[in-house]
Amino acid sequence: MAGIQAPGIGSGLDINGIVSKLMELERQPIRQLDRKESTINNQISAYGQLKSKVADFQTAMANLGTADKFRIYAANSTDEDILGITASKDAAKGVFSVEVKRIAENHKLASEAQIDSDSTRFNSASPMTIQVGDNSFDVAVDGKTLQEIRDEINKATDNKGVTASILHDDQGYRLLLTGNETGSKNFVQLNNSPFAMNTINEDRDGSSTFEAADLDAVMLFENNFTVTRSSNSVSDLIDGVTLDIKKPGSVVIDINRDDEAIKENVQAFADAFNALKDEIKNQRQGQLEADSTLSSIESRMLSVLNSGNSITDSSFNFLSEVGLAVDKEGQMKLDSGLFTKQMNADFSSVVNLFSVKDEGFASRLESVAKSILESDGLIDGREDGLKKRLDRISDRKIQMEARLESTERRLRKQFAAMDSFVAQMNSTGSYLTQQLSLIGNIGKK
Repeated sequence: MAGIQAPGIGSGLDINGIVSKLMELERQPIRQLDRKESTINNQISAYGQLKSKVADFQTAMANLGTADKFRIYAANSTDEDILGITASKDAAKGVFSVEVKRIAENHKLASEAQIDSDSTRFNSASPMTIQVGDNSFDVAVDGKTLQEIRDEINKATDNKGVTASILHDDQGYRLLLTGNETGSKNFVQLNNSPFAMNTINEDRDGSSTFEAADLDAVMLFENNFTVTRSSNSVSDLIDGVTLDIKKPGSVVIDINRDDEAIKENVQAFADAFNALKDEIKNQRQGQLEADSTLSSIESRMLSVLNSGNSITDSSFNFLSEVGLAVDKEGQMKLDSGLFTKQMNADFSSVVNLFSVKDEGFASRLESVAKSILESDGLIDGREDGLKKRLDRISDRKIQMEARLESTERRLRKQFAAMDSFVAQMNSTGSYLTQQLSLIGNIGKK
């Protein structure tokens, strides 16, 4: 008898469908594990979002966690086109008048005119020495054209500060040398030059003789003090202040505490606290429902915020005294007017309220955030536990999948045997029916 070609042909049953339905029932435990796996992954993602908000909170605390963070100064010039100004944390308040008499210049020299730049060659047994400030280097010029001398200067490895170019004017070709930096400290001098070189900078001090000092910037500070510098960027005149000299003229510079920038940092403190509180609320209503981690984080923060400690060199004990308070909805709000008032009344006390190490609110809250985010901290511990659960689920699924494969093979084998048996029975029945039919026909004859 021919073999069965496909499951169910012999019996007429949908064996593939039956096996599939049975296997669906067998897969139910794996489906449950899939759901658990999805839940755990969602919880890990939720912890990631929570960590992000705690990290933002930590950054906001760091911006107020030291006294230097409050040393923010705004510096203004009445005419930035004459004198620009920037201030660092080391600046101090002040208003000053400055007259820029002249800016610092690069030293420039030009040779006498030559009839060409690429064919006439110069004879000089000794190399030309170029000195820029305290540094010097030699250039071989014998037998070289003006262009070749230019190239030798520019490619010299020990060239410490001068650039050569060719100038073509109505009288001919000239070698032009320009100091790379400004001021008398970068005065350019030449020895053994095959042609005369003359300074083309102006004699700015009226002495009728150009000197290195003519390259320097000169300012009159507070109508009394002459300030001479080689650079147009002056950072050693007033502590923490950099002046950018641009052109002659008179200005008034004003250096003052930047209260708005400080308030922005304090507002960022409140915003980060509120964002973290909102995240805790969302996760409590979502993936981390009833998770004690959320309560622990909240408790640690509120423990700091609600404490009224005596803080070194501060007349304040609570954030609410300077305008930061948590309302009945749990949101932190900044009273900008009160904060400004307290800064003006006792700035150092406000600073210390936030920043004194181990005592100030920002310092302590930053420590709380750091402990939560540590590699062995609260959140990482929870994540590690969840990841271990995922590993166990994955191992169980692998084992169960192997058992399911075995079960499916067994079921198909059993149904195949049944299918074959039914086919044989059907074949035998057909044969018997045929034989009985033949016997009946013989009797009729």
